[in-house]
Amino acid sequence: MRLKLRSSGIDSQEPLAIMNDDDALSLGIDINDKIRVDSDRPQIMSVIISGDPRVKGHILIPSRLMDYFPNLDGKEVEVSYSPPPESIRSIKKKINGYSLNAEEMDSIVRDIFEGDLTEKEILSFVSSFNVKNAEIREIADLTRSMASTGTKVDLGSDLYDFHSLGGVPGNKITPIVVSIVASKGLIIPKLSSRAISSACGTSDFVETFCNV
Repeated sequence: MRLKLRSSGIDSQEPLAIMNDDDALSLGIDINDKIRVDSDRPQIMSVIISGDPRVKGHILIPSRLMDYFPNLDGKEVEVSYSPPPESIRSIKKKINGYSLNAEEMDSIVRDIFEGDLTEKEILSFVSSFNVKNAEIREIADLTRSMASTGTKVDLGSDLYDFHSLGGVPGNKITPIVVSIVASKGLIIPKLSSRAISSACGTSDFVETFCNV
């Protein structure tokens, strides 16, 4: 079903969509169901069903989520019922303290990548993965699953790596160590990030003297 996308004007951390009851009935949606709103970055949302006739033909979402739908305010988007993904069972299994195999890990990462899990469901998985002290095998399986969603670059087998604490003001050892190692002809690929709460990330620092 195609509905016009509008901001609800509600500031909510939850991905909540407001739909007219007639539109929800046409889609077979109930208040406990989820919907998928398609765009370049599809979003899975819970539903609030409204009897307001002014909502008919529209779907209203929190203001903060409008960033996921650039230039689509007032335009039609595809809205469909989102059945619970199979990975939900795997997440519940991990929450209950059981180990996950490689196939279950693949299903979770795939559903995250395809936008089939809500933020709350992803956070539930991340929390359980830490609290339950994931096994080394599970960490390896998760890493392989994450790597499989992107483009791989084969740089050979003789690689070197370096990690520091990160995010510590004044701790700028990474650019120094990596430069020294690379100057000796050794291959040391380095992925670095910007800091979340301050300008202390490696990328922030390196940007002061070269383009990042």
